Amino acid sequence: MFFVFMQSGGTLFGYAHEAWLPRFLPEDWQPVGRIAAMGSLVLLLVWTHRANCNARALGASGLRFTPGAAIGWYFVPIAWFWKPFQAMREIWKASSRPADWEDRQASALLGWWWGLWLLALWGGFLAQEVTIRKWGTVGAAAADFGRAIFAIPATLILIAIITNIHRMQTDHYLGD
Repeated sequence: MFFVFMQSGGTLFGYAHEAWLPRFLPEDWQPVGRIAAMGSLVLLLVWTHRANCNARALGASGLRFTPGAAIGWYFVPIAWFWKPFQAMREIWKASSRPADWEDRQASALLGWWWGLWLLALWGGFLAQEVTIRKWGTVGAAAADFGRAIFAIPATLILIAIITNIHRMQTDHYLGD
């Protein structure tokens, strides 16, 4: 309730002109969002590196992506549109059945995750450029909302992917 009161500038109780009431604008939250995004990216990269190492330790051989390459492709222009997806698909397949991983099918979750991620990231950047020029801060907020429509399901699917790969690797490690 306090946040709603502060966000409204105190107008709920007639304090709209009090100088001590801060306003929380979208640009005030950008540093928080960027820090959270960078932290999440670091965690994803560390996990991807470890999952690739684990797949190799469980007996998967002939993997095309080394642990370093699996994370490095996120930073190579143009290739970042498909190589990270291929690396994650390879980790999924190798975790599913390390001995004969190449013949395995990857889950459709991977395609959904990557498609939604690309829409959220690149579509959001394009939408933000267009809307900021035309509508300013309101346009930026609308673009952020549009990005979230794709980013939230992409994140939930990524959590499911990580959970499944972890479960598959743990099952193979324990011999189940």
